Amino acid sequence: MTKTPIDIKRDSGGFVNIGTLEDGAVRKMVEIDGLLYIIKERAIYAVQHADQIDPERTNIALPNIIPRPNLSEGSDSELVGKTLLTAVTMFNIRKFLPNEFDHAKALSLSFDVLKTMIAMRAGATEFKTAQQKAYARAMSASSGGSPHMPAMGDATTPCRAFMQQAYHAQGSLLAIVELFYKGITKQQKKEKNGPWDKLGEQMKDSYGENDPFTNFLAKAVPFLKGVLNIRDCLVHRDVNRVNVKHFAPQPDGQISAPTITVDFRGTRLPATPIAEFMDGVFNCMMTTFEKIIVHLCSKHYEPPAPFPIYIDMPAENRKFWKHVRFYYGSCWNGEFIPMG
Repeated sequence: MTKTPIDIKRDSGGFVNIGTLEDGAVRKMVEIDGLLYIIKERAIYAVQHADQIDPERTNIALPNIIPRPNLSEGSDSELVGKTLLTAVTMFNIRKFLPNEFDHAKALSLSFDVLKTMIAMRAGATEFKTAQQKAYARAMSASSGGSPHMPAMGDATTPCRAFMQQAYHAQGSLLAIVELFYKGITKQQKKEKNGPWDKLGEQMKDSYGENDPFTNFLAKAVPFLKGVLNIRDCLVHRDVNRVNVKHFAPQPDGQISAPTITVDFRGTRLPATPIAEFMDGVFNCMMTTFEKIIVHLCSKHYEPPAPFPIYIDMPAENRKFWKHVRFYYGSCWNGEFIPMG
C-alpha cells in the first residue's frame, strides 16, 4: 500500500533535543506506565510519540517526538538515586527476578514513591521557611520595645499533609512487597498494621533471626508502623494521642520552636521540633525504601548459570550513578564489578 504523507512522517526517523544544557547529560532511559522517561543529571523528562497522542494519524503538523519536563532533579539527586534509579537497577536489569514478577508495576510504584517524597520534602521546606519568617517578624517587631512571640498560624495542618504523603509512600512500598509476597496485606481487621509485622515474622521464620533482612526489618517495621500511627492521629484529630504545640516561651527566656508529641499504639515520640521531625521521617523513608527493595531482590533474584551474579556495593569509582549504592554484578580479580 502507498503510504500517505503523515504515515511517511510518523514512520521516519529523526532527532529531538531533550531539555537544556543546564540539565546535564542523559544518564538513563526507562519506560514507566507507557511513557519513556529520560533521566538526565538534573532533570527528568517524559517523552511521548505522536502516535500516542494522535493514534488515528489525523494531524501531520504534530511533532513525532514530544518531550515535556517531569521533575526538576535527576541522577545527581540523592532522592532519585535511592528511589527510582535503585528500583531501575534492581527491578529492570536483564530480568534477574522470576518471570512472574511484575517489573512494570514495581517501577511504576517506585516512581510514585519518588514523586510522593518530593512532595514530602517540599512540605518540610515550606514549614521551615514559614518558621524562619515567623522568627524574623517577631525579632523585627521586638526591636522597637516589648518582645513579641513568633506566629505562623496553624502548625497541625502542615504536619497532617506531610504525614499523609509519608503514609502514601509507605503504602506504595508495601504494594511492592506484595509483588514478592502475595497476600501479605490480607490481615484481619483487628490486626492493626499487620502487614509489616507479618513481613518481619515471615522473614524471621524463613531465614532466621540473624538474617540481614530480618535484622533490618526489626528496625524498619517500628518506623513504618509509626508513620501509620502518627498519620492516623493527625487525620482523625486525636488530641489525646498527638499534641502539636506552637512557639512557646521557656523559663530561660528562649522561645521553643513548634513541636509534636505522640503516644499511640506503641508509637511514642517525645516533644520534637516539627522541622527536625519532618527531616527525620523523610530521610528514614528514603533509606528504608532503598534497603527494603534491595533485600527483597536479594531474596528472589535468579542468577543466570554459570555466572556467579549477586547483589553488592561496588567501589565508588565503579558506580554508574553517584547515589545508587547497590548493583547486580560479579567478582573479578577480587573486586565486585557491577553490571550496567
